[in-house]
Amino acid sequence: MGRLCLKTTIAIRSPFQFPALETGRHGVDSAPLRHGGNGLPILPGDHVRGHLHHAALALWGETAGDRGKRKADARVTALFGSGSPPRDDSNAQRYDEPNRGALIVGDFVGSKRKGHNGTIPLRPEDATLIHRVKLSEDTGAAEDGMLQCIELAIGSGALVLFEGKIIVRETGAFRKQFAGRAAEDVVEELLGLVPAMGAMKNIGFGIIEHDRSGGGTGARQHRIDAPGSATDPPDRVAFDISIDDPLLVDTKRDAFNIFRGSDVIPGSAMKGTVAVLLADAGLLEASNEEAMAALSTIAFSHAFPLNADGIETGRALPCSLVAVETETETLLADTLSEDHDVSDLLESGPPAYQTDWKDNAWKAARDHFGRPRIDLMRQARGRTAISAEGTAAQSQLFVTELVETHGKTWRMAVDRNGADQAFFSRVVDVIEKGAHGLGRTGARFTGTRQTAEPAPPVEAGKRTLLLETPQQLTVPGDTMPLHEQYRRYFNELLGKGAQLEAFAAMRRWAGNYYGFRFAGADHNYREFELTEPGAVFRLHLDGDAAEKLSGLIATGLPAIGTGTGHNNPPGILPAGDDDWTRFPFVPNNGYGAFSLRKPSVDIISVPVKAEPDGQEKGDG
Repeated sequence: MGRLCLKTTIAIRSPFQFPALETGRHGVDSAPLRHGGNGLPILPGDHVRGHLHHAALALWGETAGDRGKRKADARVTALFGSGSPPRDDSNAQRYDEPNRGALIVGDFVGSKRKGHNGTIPLRPEDATLIHRVKLSEDTGAAEDGMLQCIELAIGSGALVLFEGKIIVRETGAFRKQFAGRAAEDVVEELLGLVPAMGAMKNIGFGIIEHDRSGGGTGARQHRIDAPGSATDPPDRVAFDISIDDPLLVDTKRDAFNIFRGSDVIPGSAMKGTVAVLLADAGLLEASNEEAMAALSTIAFSHAFPLNADGIETGRALPCSLVAVETETETLLADTLSEDHDVSDLLESGPPAYQTDWKDNAWKAARDHFGRPRIDLMRQARGRTAISAEGTAAQSQLFVTELVETHGKTWRMAVDRNGADQAFFSRVVDVIEKGAHGLGRTGARFTGTRQTAEPAPPVEAGKRTLLLETPQQLTVPGDTMPLHEQYRRYFNELLGKGAQLEAFAAMRRWAGNYYGFRFAGADHNYREFELTEPGAVFRLHLDGDAAEKLSGLIATGLPAIGTGTGHNNPPGILPAGDDDWTRFPFVPNNGYGAFSLRKPSVDIISVPVKAEPDGQEKGDG
């Protein structure tokens, strides 16, 4: 078992168009999707995967399935996977264990190298314009307003090599269905059935040249090394993470068919990628309870993007802050501070919480607290299902907003948290060597080991806790006053020696869309009530409570169960009962992270700058 890397080349004759949703030049209706680093055109991995899937269905076909549905041939599902079975299908695999398929397809990028057989190196400056016009069926003349200006990556007639990687996971299903066949031969057979790729294929765009003799379409296979063991890693290791393809993780539904990826990578996404690689190497099987328990125990933090100064960006600001903006300054104050009266701000104007902040307030607060905003580029891509005829399916178009990763770095940490030392060393080795399959784009991440600062112990007395990542700390639908809900949470977690004196928090619903989709499913699906990052809790801790809180710094705050869902007991979810199959926001996967801070003791005055830093995304 293991993984194979197929370095794959697809030779495409211009004109071709893999269109971006944005255009870079005035008057251009359709421009090519370009790489954020070198400006070369991109052939999206999802597009390649979709054509390979269509070719596999055409080659191997479908059979009659259960409940009147068509069922793909076993070779198709071995390569491309299938969805989870219904929850009430007790004879099939578990509903939370989908068949992921053997292929991970990344983006292909136009090559700079000069090949043979007429291929030429591709440069951004070679872009050219062509025009299309719709002709009247009655007169044969051009119709008004029907001129389209298309930007080509290179002039018509040129043969361009698109280079990328296809990762083959040697799963049991793959080995069974393709015993004795080389993975590269399987992929080349499917590629050989694809005549063209991209938009406007019906008028001759995107024709693929299948002659391999001159460096055209084909794949070269090599095996990816199995994970080893890192050399004596400390119990807590920080990593700087680099990513090779645009990223799509932790998506939010901005509209019915628009999905926006997160700038912050959840620890669950990182751990899941590591878990699949270990499983492919035969080192993590459901029957191996010790390995499964060790991976569950190891704590993966969320990964935050770094700015040019190496500072983590996107960290939440305390919800307890209020701001007053005047013509000359921005005044900031902490409503949870006991050392001054926030009413002093009223002399300068009405104070506002974050939901009403403008540019100057955001910039002043982020500069003062050393928590810069995220400044990442995004790339919008359209996606559509492919019909049985090989064209775009009707009413199945949606848009994804990906995060550009070229030249960017994310910072994360993993904590052994008492897990088996040998298994932890293997996990550290996986992160250092890198793994494909992160997020919906199948991106590859690689980690560079850094020194992790040890968390200071929590001392007894008055302490202020700042929530850094979301967690369910209150019970959905509970009519108890919010202050009492949070007081109950900390009492159950830390004992009666933890007294909640004051708090400031924002909450949101998570899982609304899935609650709508699966409302009638067995074990009724319920939404989650998350306390958002930036929530502040002023606590008075005795010695026992402080010691208990110190033990949670590495892993984060556990969730509180509702007692209403499947395998979801009321009260704090104890370790071992909060795995992701029962509750998604597991502290060992980066949720519920917190830090300790001191409330600001003074009203802070920040002079207004001539050019504000720009509106915060997602804030009013």
